[in-house]
Amino acid sequence: MRAWLPSLPWALWLALAVLLQGCGRPGSADTAMQAPSPVTSAAPSVERLAPGPALAPPVGEPDPALLAAAPTLIEVEADEAPAAALRRELAAAAVAGQSAVVYVGAEWCAPCKVFRAALRAGELASALPGLRFVGLDHDHHGEGLRAMGYAWQFVPMFALPGPGGRAAGQGFGGVPMDVKDAPVAHLVARVRALVGRPARPTDSGAPD
Repeated sequence: MRAWLPSLPWALWLALAVLLQGCGRPGSADTAMQAPSPVTSAAPSVERLAPGPALAPPVGEPDPALLAAAPTLIEVEADEAPAAALRRELAAAAVAGQSAVVYVGAEWCAPCKVFRAALRAGELASALPGLRFVGLDHDHHGEGLRAMGYAWQFVPMFALPGPGGRAAGQGFGGVPMDVKDAPVAHLVARVRALVGRPARPTDSGAPD
């Protein structure tokens, strides 16, 4: 007996065959999916920097070598005898490797105050290195200084002490009227000449 087959249009049979082919078993060659390739990420490279030069000291920081050679101002007490003070400071200057300079000022002397302030502030460190100023007062120490051979008419007065602190005969005093408003550069140049140091280009202007 011949098997019965439903009579269907040939186009419907073709469509049914296509649908059945698309539903293959999982894992078959037609439907298996490729495993994703592993994702690799390169480790970030680290750039090794060569050590840079040593940082310079901050601007305005004092140079230790310059501070060691900076001029010193020793102000003698009003009631101390000039002779004893000068002998003591001459010995201290010799130990410190400094050159002693006698400095006579007065409270009423404007150029004296300006020079003394610049000296105390360290503004003359490079202009007058290695000097030890023995500061005496015109009104308090004048008589004792004159007894030791020091003579002057005007202040500020700068002089070199000799043996025992007595006057060596080298010095100067006063400030010309044309530089009285800016006396420091003038006094620096004169002091440098007094102690036998050559003049500098900056001595004609403000000290460095």
